[in-house]
Amino acid sequence: MKRTALMFWFLAVAVLLAANSYVSFVNVRKLINYSQEVAHSRDVIFMLDRMVAGLINSETGERGYLITGEESYLKPYRDAVAVVRDTEQALDDLVDSESPQQARVRALRVVADEKLVMLASVIELRDTRGFDAARLAILFGLGGTPEKPARTGKQMMDEARAIADAIRTAEEQELASKSQERMAASDSAMFTLAGSGILNVSLLLGLWYAVRRDMKARAATNAERERSAAIAVESEERRRTAEALSLLNQRLEVSNRELQDFAYVASHDLQEPLRKIQAFGDRLMTRFSEVLAQDGRDYLERMHSAASRMQTLINDLLTFARVTTKAQPFSNVDLGEITQEVLSDLETRLESSGGKVEITGPLPIVNADPTQVRQVLQNLIANALKFRRPDVAPIVRISANALPVDGQGRAMVEIAVADNGIGFDEKYLDRIFNVFQRLHGRNEFEGTGIGLAVARKIIERHEGSITAKSREGEGATFLFTLTLAST
Repeated sequence: MKRTALMFWFLAVAVLLAANSYVSFVNVRKLINYSQEVAHSRDVIFMLDRMVAGLINSETGERGYLITGEESYLKPYRDAVAVVRDTEQALDDLVDSESPQQARVRALRVVADEKLVMLASVIELRDTRGFDAARLAILFGLGGTPEKPARTGKQMMDEARAIADAIRTAEEQELASKSQERMAASDSAMFTLAGSGILNVSLLLGLWYAVRRDMKARAATNAERERSAAIAVESEERRRTAEALSLLNQRLEVSNRELQDFAYVASHDLQEPLRKIQAFGDRLMTRFSEVLAQDGRDYLERMHSAASRMQTLINDLLTFARVTTKAQPFSNVDLGEITQEVLSDLETRLESSGGKVEITGPLPIVNADPTQVRQVLQNLIANALKFRRPDVAPIVRISANALPVDGQGRAMVEIAVADNGIGFDEKYLDRIFNVFQRLHGRNEFEGTGIGLAVARKIIERHEGSITAKSREGEGATFLFTLTLAST
């Protein structure tokens, strides 16, 4: 290979590595930005609900004082007024001045201030003119009469709720949109980083081959020249090649660190806001459930449920990413023992579903990563118990079948996990092993759509294969191959 061609190889590899690093950085940055936007919308909704709750609590405290005349009833009123004031400022800070939401926030603040002024005025009436005067003010508004009512506190509260609902609806739409974009960015970032790693390794192997071929050609040519000159030239070329390979290795390490940074974002930075959402949601439910309206409690339940689903999704993504980064060395693994351990872990689910697992014949000893093989069996058995037909107890059958020695001289075994569940149309066979691919809605069956993708990635790491046979309504059989342990 000519020197110009080799230099072209170096330049092409360097450009591709730089491009891969840049694309990976952009995708991770998008994921972080979308996560911040989702958190912002949730903060706005939280503050909005807190403000409406404060208005309700302030009115509740006022009414208690009007009825009893006891000063102690004014403390909840004053506390609630302070909450409303703090929340007004927090909403102003959260909503951009150029956002359409700003006008609604200002309108809500005007109504809330008007409501608080009225509450304070009615309390003053109670103190100066007695209960009846305060009661008339509540019924017909300040300065109003039965013949000519003024604007009442109920009308103000209804208007505040209407404005708050409009703000909440807009934020929930924005939240749904940004959540989808964040999920797409997460998927893109993961596959971009994985693809970049594979491409980088391929480029380095190609470069190594080109360098090796070039060095052989130079050695054959330089054999006809003077020995001392040939040694000097070859030494210089080797030095340059070593420097280039060192630089490429450094860039590959940077790319791998970016993949690790993504895993760190998923395991720490993304999970920490979720923990706070769940913690504050629990506090709200514990401390304010009695004063919240039914829709307020419903919003809290939805928030808690959504945070739990996101936590499960992040954990499943980490499991998928760590198939290679957290892998263990292969060893002799007794599939019979591993299966019994999995069944012990799934004992509660078996009892609740009324299902049973039958092991047909002995299971062999294979050469594999014990933790990952256990993960595959647990995912397949758990799916068999989950995707069951209504009013039919699930039955799972596990068996092993020895295969002929393959072209590489390996003795293989095929493991079958069969069930009597709902099954699926085999035209979706390729789809079910992809990340986030589901054949059923989340309301029908729980899960994130990552379990089978993890199973396939593990089996491929073991240089085996995984597939399935099924018909709708007639159950499914999942088949995967592993290498038998050498005797």
